[in-house]
This record gives sequence, C-alpha cells and structure tokens, in this order.
Amino acid sequence: MFYSPSTNGFYCEVIHGDRMPEDVRAISTEVYETVVGKSYAPNSQGLPELIAPVATPYVPSVITMRQARLALLGAGKLNGVDAAIAALPSPQREAAKIEWEFAASVERRSPIVALLSTSMGLSDEVLDALFTTAATL
Repeated sequence: MFYSPSTNGFYCEVIHGDRMPEDVRAISTEVYETVVGKSYAPNSQGLPELIAPVATPYVPSVITMRQARLALLGAGKLNGVDAAIAALPSPQREAAKIEWEFAASVERRSPIVALLSTSMGLSDEVLDALFTTAATL
C-alpha cells in the first residue's frame, strides 16, 4: 500500500501500477487501517495521520425569555433591544414588541430574532454565543 501526501490518497501497485503520483510512499497495513475511513492528513514526514475532528459548538434552538434577557444584560446589549424595536417599521415594530414583552421563549431561527439582531448589529457568531450563554443561566 502506498500514500501520496500531495493527493492525500492511497494507492495500490496492483491497481494503479505506474500511474501513481511521484511522491507516493510505502506505508504499512497497520497505518492504512488506522486512518482509512477517518479524517487524515499528511504529517511532517509525509505519512497519513489522523486529525482531530473540529467540534461544532452546541447552540440551543430555544431559550427562555428570562435567559435571553439575562444574557443580553451580561453582554451589555439589553438596553439596545428597545431602541432596535422602536426603529422597526410598522407592523414589524408592533410584532417585535409583542414578542419581546409577552413571549415565554425565544427561538434562535425566528424572523423576529433575525430582524432584531440585524438591527442591533449582532453577527450570527455573536448571536450564537448569546444563545449558548443564555442556556447556562
């Protein structure tokens, strides 16, 4: 079995013959079986090495209004919500005000959240961080 760091691929002499990349290196069956079917990349010696999967942080899809307000307060953004709502055109302003005053929960993907976060200049990353923090409160 052979491995090419330039293509990050495996080659077999029986199948590929002389059509293998110039940088192929012989590897053991043990190395092949360790990495095949997993995430791997060439290491500094040009051999395949497992790479750690990138963890995707959990972002809750729903938080309570209490949690939302506490997270916004902690981030120094709570006072900006009323101003953002007031700046919306009607009927969005009235709908946002009703949501803000009477909703029991806040959904991360709701149109009102998208509208207010844009109005407040909150990126998706900041909004995700607020929801993640809120879930711990």
